Amino acid sequence: MNNGVTDKCWHGCAMNGTLIHLLWHCPETQTFWLKIRDYLCKLFEINFLLDPAVGLLGKQREQPQKNFNIHTLSQIMSLLKENQTDEDVS
Repeated sequence: MNNGVTDKCWHGCAMNGTLIHLLWHCPETQTFWLKIRDYLCKLFEINFLLDPAVGLLGKQREQPQKNFNIHTLSQIMSLLKENQTDEDVS
C-alpha cells in the first residue's frame, strides 16, 4: 500500500472518508447540500427533504410535491455535484 495515502476525509473533518461520507455525510458536504436545498426551495417555491437517494442517485420519490418534476431536481443536483470544487464547500 502507498504510505502517503490516508483513509481520512479530504474535507478535513478527520473521519473515515467513505464514499457516502465524502459525498453526503461530511459536515462540510452537508453545508454544501443545505445551501443547494435552500436555493432550490426558494427557486421552485417547494419544500423537500435532503435525501442522498435523490441527490446522489437520482432516485424518484413516489409522490413529488406540487407535481414537481423530480427528474429536473436530480439533474440540477447532478450538475452541481459534477461542478463542485473544494472552494464551493467552504
